[in-house]
Amino acid sequence: MYNMIRGFEERFLMKKILITSLIIMLLSQLLIFSVGAENDLNQTFMKDNIGSYVFVIVNDEIVTFNDVRPIINSGWTYVPIRRFAESLGANVSWDSKENQVTVEKEGKLLVLDYNSKSIVKDGIKIEIPLLSHNNRILAPYRFIGEFFGYDVSYFSEGPIARVKDCSAVIPDAEIVETFKYEINELKKEIIENLRKNQRVVYLTFDDGPNRHTSNILDLLKKYDMKATFFLLNNNMRAFPSVVNRIANDGHAIGLHGVTHNVDLVYKTDTSVLEEMNITNSTLKSITGSGSRLIRVPYGSHPHLTRNQYNHLKNSGYKMWDWNVDSGDSRVGATSKRIANHVISSLTNEKNDIILFHDIMITVNALEEILIWMRLNNITSKPLTEDMTPYNWQKYR
Repeated sequence: MYNMIRGFEERFLMKKILITSLIIMLLSQLLIFSVGAENDLNQTFMKDNIGSYVFVIVNDEIVTFNDVRPIINSGWTYVPIRRFAESLGANVSWDSKENQVTVEKEGKLLVLDYNSKSIVKDGIKIEIPLLSHNNRILAPYRFIGEFFGYDVSYFSEGPIARVKDCSAVIPDAEIVETFKYEINELKKEIIENLRKNQRVVYLTFDDGPNRHTSNILDLLKKYDMKATFFLLNNNMRAFPSVVNRIANDGHAIGLHGVTHNVDLVYKTDTSVLEEMNITNSTLKSITGSGSRLIRVPYGSHPHLTRNQYNHLKNSGYKMWDWNVDSGDSRVGATSKRIANHVISSLTNEKNDIILFHDIMITVNALEEILIWMRLNNITSKPLTEDMTPYNWQKYR
């Protein structure tokens, strides 16, 4: 009888150990999954979030922003002035004629001038970067917070921008952990909304590569945009490393021909095809791959004939024109005019294939355009060979 009871106890103990081990294994897997899911969320948030959203905490509360959200740009943390200042208990007024925001609290007055990109405090003008979006002026939160006597901190783990005074209860060392769950939920919501509503346009650059192309690539990388480069044969031979960088950075490469001379490119029924084939051969020798994407010099109208197009089509090429000319190659163009024109065209939401050229004036205009795109949840993608090409002749 004793041996029977002892055997029963041993079997029960073994089952208990087995069940406990299984529970521990399951909990471990759940923990690993949870940590992995959180890491995936943060990686996705940092990679795909348009404008690098930052969460703002005033003392011990997250500040909510509706129509315009805080962003990180070029190392500065920008906040919509009115909502942020009101969260500090300040009064805000806007002078539309002067493009100035005045913030007042307890007798202290801060003036932010968008025209001169400066603030006026204690009668002294200080230049600072300012942004404008949806009739809202965005300014670095640090300037406003410190002016009104707050301590300012930034935590990359959030990312969190915090301003606090003596009424704050939560220590800085605990701020990330305290708001971890709430911020993760907000991240999921932001990612879902951004992806659902994100608009895609196509930035295209002609006549490269040259000494300006690397600067363009740097800006596209900085703002996580992809583009299509229609390259000239002799320029590719002169800048093969830039050609490889275009491909390695995930942009599309198209062909733009050899001579870029109307009299030569369109001389015969097969002359356009011959130039594209030469350019394609050069591209293959540099990158190992060719391209079926082409843009004929000066666009398909009025020079390209039906016979010339048919030769291109029968050889498998896809011909692309554009529906927004940035104006960067026009006489009298300035970087500001280019940026204003492109932004105005994008605001209409009717045009989506934008023509630029690899020239210095484009480099100077491009960053303002890319910032505006990010603020407005617009991204750029490369053209692909399976897309139906857009051209003025309606050739397909």
